[in-house]
Amino acid sequence: MALAAAIPVTLNFAPAPTLLGSILGAAIVILEGCLGIFNCHENWINYRSTAETLKKEGEFYKAQIGEYATADDPAKLFVERVEALVSREHTFWRTNARPSEKQGP
Repeated sequence: MALAAAIPVTLNFAPAPTLLGSILGAAIVILEGCLGIFNCHENWINYRSTAETLKKEGEFYKAQIGEYATADDPAKLFVERVEALVSREHTFWRTNARPSEKQGP
């Protein structure tokens, strides 16, 4: 956003406004393209969701509340739930982090 905001300023005040404005515009296009190709926003949201869920599971296990309070083996339940979350995260990365593999040859 800072690059986009800088374009009108440079067009009015820079000694070579068209060249600098063109460079800033090209930089914006390149950065947006990289963000789109690598799904940075979606990856970050999924990562944070998984991290917060893992944190919650850890707290529930430590406090022995929720399903852990009634489980025959709370440690086993904890490992199963954490592994399920990690597996889900891994599946997300395999399907979304490498878009070229989804499209095929």
